[in-house]
Amino acid sequence: MAKPIYLFVYGTLRKGGGSPLHELLATQAHFEGEAKWPGVLYQISTYPGAVASRQPAQHVRGELYALADAVRAFELLDAHEECGATDPQPHLFVRQRHPVTTAAGHSVKAWLYVYNRRVDGLRKIDSGDWLK
Repeated sequence: MAKPIYLFVYGTLRKGGGSPLHELLATQAHFEGEAKWPGVLYQISTYPGAVASRQPAQHVRGELYALADAVRAFELLDAHEECGATDPQPHLFVRQRHPVTTAAGHSVKAWLYVYNRRVDGLRKIDSGDWLK
C-alpha cells in the first residue's frame, strides 16, 4: 500500500474557509483531522499567509487531508495559489513539505502553501487560527 500524500490547509481551503476548492478536498481527499504547523499566521488580504517559525509556542492551526489523486489536486491547487510552473515569479505562495502535528500528537510530513513575501506591516493572527 502506498504512503498517503498529505496536505495541510490553514486558510480559505479549510471547512468554512469560503473557497470553492474546498469541495475538491471534501470529495477527492480524506479528512484526517485537525493539525498544527510551527509557524506564524498573517492576514494578507481576504486570506491568510503562513511563514515558518522556530518559536515553540507559535503554531498555525489547520486541517490535514490525505489526497486521493495528488497530481490532479496539486495541479488545481497550485493554479489557485498562483504558484504553478506558468505563473509569474516570484510566487506569492510556495508549496513546501514540512512536518505537521496531528491532534493525536503524531508527526507527519505534509505539503502546505507557505507565504513567499515579506510580512512587514501585515497583521499577525496571534491565535494561529484564521477561522477564529
